Amino acid sequence: SRTRRLVKMRVSLRTVSKEQFDVELAPSAVVGDLRQEASRLLPADQQGTITMLIFKGQILSDDSKRIDELGIADGATVVAMKSKAKTDSVGNSCQAPPPPSQPASQPAAPADLPPSSAGMGATITVSVTDEQGEVRSIEVEHEETVENVKAVLEVEFGVPLREQDLLREGKSLVNSLSLRQASVQNYDMLMLRRTRASGPISQRSMLQQILGSMDPLQRFRNEAQQLLATVAQDPRLLSRVQENNRELGESLAAGDVDRVTQTLAGIYKEKMENERKKAAAIMRLNADPFDVEAQKEIEEAIRMENVNQNLEQAMEFNPEAFGRVVMLYVDCEVNGRPVKAFVDSGAQSTIMSKPCAERLGLMRLIDYRYAGVAKGVGTSKIIGRVHAAGMKLGDMFITISITVLEDQSMEFLFGLDNLRRHQMCIDLKNNVLSCDACSVPFLGEGDIPKHLRIEEAGQDVEMEDKQQGVVGQGAAGGAGAGAG
Repeated sequence: SRTRRLVKMRVSLRTVSKEQFDVELAPSAVVGDLRQEASRLLPADQQGTITMLIFKGQILSDDSKRIDELGIADGATVVAMKSKAKTDSVGNSCQAPPPPSQPASQPAAPADLPPSSAGMGATITVSVTDEQGEVRSIEVEHEETVENVKAVLEVEFGVPLREQDLLREGKSLVNSLSLRQASVQNYDMLMLRRTRASGPISQRSMLQQILGSMDPLQRFRNEAQQLLATVAQDPRLLSRVQENNRELGESLAAGDVDRVTQTLAGIYKEKMENERKKAAAIMRLNADPFDVEAQKEIEEAIRMENVNQNLEQAMEFNPEAFGRVVMLYVDCEVNGRPVKAFVDSGAQSTIMSKPCAERLGLMRLIDYRYAGVAKGVGTSKIIGRVHAAGMKLGDMFITISITVLEDQSMEFLFGLDNLRRHQMCIDLKNNVLSCDACSVPFLGEGDIPKHLRIEEAGQDVEMEDKQQGVVGQGAAGGAGAGAG
């Protein structure tokens, strides 16, 4: 087999003025070789300048380091800029000494100077976030100027240097100051704000800025329109959205594009704020590992990350768990009139709504001495009790007792009392309600009347905003238990 060896690798050098130069280096080249090429292509415009190289937010200061060990591969882009060498208190240059073949013309910095005044100074880590919530961490020299840091951020965020406004605690940083002079400390969080560049601007750029500033919510408006169209095609999607996010579900139910847009924008803003808090907590924890509040925030962030991973795995490998469960209904007759019974083994008693009892002609048999209040998920007034009513289930005739509620959206619920009394079995494998005498098939979703499906969905789910989740409750079951 033939193996192709990379004899030369091409690296692009990009300047602050967006000029770009391509250089060819051997794969075993070191940072010093790259710096030498950059110095040749970027001639110094003043005495005492040095060539600074920046790759992915990291200043390349060790000339003996191989570039491939730093992750610089064929086709990589390195930022190159000229920076005036720092001087010590006696005016000596802090530039790195020239090679041995050239005699040094400047004396070394005195040994008794503090570390910050000898050499480029200490390296610090700074986190920068933009207006969209994106966060980047970069390593820079503490004595580096704000202008050079902005050059690094131009590569990281794609924002031109002249359009950057870098803020610390709400105050803009001056380009000519060093980070130390601007009071920027290790692990500080800075804000990058984009401003309109001064000077002449092209008509195309002006048009883009005007269109972008006309409607900052256009992105969310497009998503809102698509979501409303999807819900219109599949009404069942609305109930699933309401289960997971009540506010968004209510906005979709209203059919108001502006309201859905604002809701989506609020969800995105909250997400970005959580990301910002997480990044800030990590910075505080790095600065002080014993910060209890930061530890708690990190712990909560890790917990939520595990929850989201668990959710993603469930949606990928067990998507049926997020589908709506069709409840168990059977066709039957009560008092000689047809009705659909909701079979619920979690309800202690068999219950029926007053409108349904009136339709089936059972009001004349109600014993009002059994009036009371049914408590479960909510409360409902008990009108009374029908002690014996004839029911036909398949080919079998049985006698059942029924508790009648004044206002209950569930028309007729066949509870555990009569299931146990007649020794019935809920056979989910064969999808039937069976007993010794007969077996009655459960109804499919299409056979259940629409008004029963809607009422069932409204009764079966209770939203909890604080938990931002869904708590399933058997509303009819709870009411039946209270009635018993």
